Amino acid sequence: SFRSQIMEMQSCLMAIEECPVPVVVAIHGTCVGAGMEMASFADIRLCSPGTKFSIREVQMGLIAWIQQLYKICAGNISRVRELCYTGE
Repeated sequence: SFRSQIMEMQSCLMAIEECPVPVVVAIHGTCVGAGMEMASFADIRLCSPGTKFSIREVQMGLIAWIQQLYKICAGNISRVRELCYTGE
């Protein structure tokens, strides 16, 4: 079921967040969807030049997960708002 898939994904993301050693992710190109969520739970994010983050939920009329945005933007609340409002 869809609910069980969501719960399994949440479990994987929590494992990243609770990992006893630092988790580093490398991002190249465009980071959207589950990739964006996974990156938000990592301790360190290394991005190649020109990497873009996109919140497509907003463009589909859905509510973006604010915690994910806050983590990706390192607490820069104005950048979080910009992503929430524009979906870029």
